[in-house]
Amino acid sequence: MTSPPLPEQIELHRDRMWRRDEDLRIESAVDAERFIEDVGFANTLTDARRAGPSLYIAVCGRRDVSLPRNVQKDEETRLTWYLKDEVMRRGRVYYAKLAGGRSMFVAPRLISHFAAVWMPRRKDEPLVLSDAAQR
Repeated sequence: MTSPPLPEQIELHRDRMWRRDEDLRIESAVDAERFIEDVGFANTLTDARRAGPSLYIAVCGRRDVSLPRNVQKDEETRLTWYLKDEVMRRGRVYYAKLAGGRSMFVAPRLISHFAAVWMPRRKDEPLVLSDAAQR
């Protein structure tokens, strides 16, 4: 069962915010960091089949994106991987596997909110975190 389509006004807002427009597409690490700050969080390599903002979709600059079978040969996928690595190296946004084990970027202003939902309670930390993670 599929959900009914969203009103076009909402989709147009998402096009702007999620950079699903050719004129707004992401082409540099600085653009990627601004995008993550603007949306608050973003999946890394997800396509139109998964809801929410995505660095890959923002690099492609269109709504109807799907990851190709041979991602090694795809320029947009290659650029997304490069930007992911560059953004991680720069260290201005948080990158981790959250929300069901999917890798995602989180803006610094939202880290405490994500931690409240996804991190273990303080008393459970010794049971679920490694020694290095507890430091």
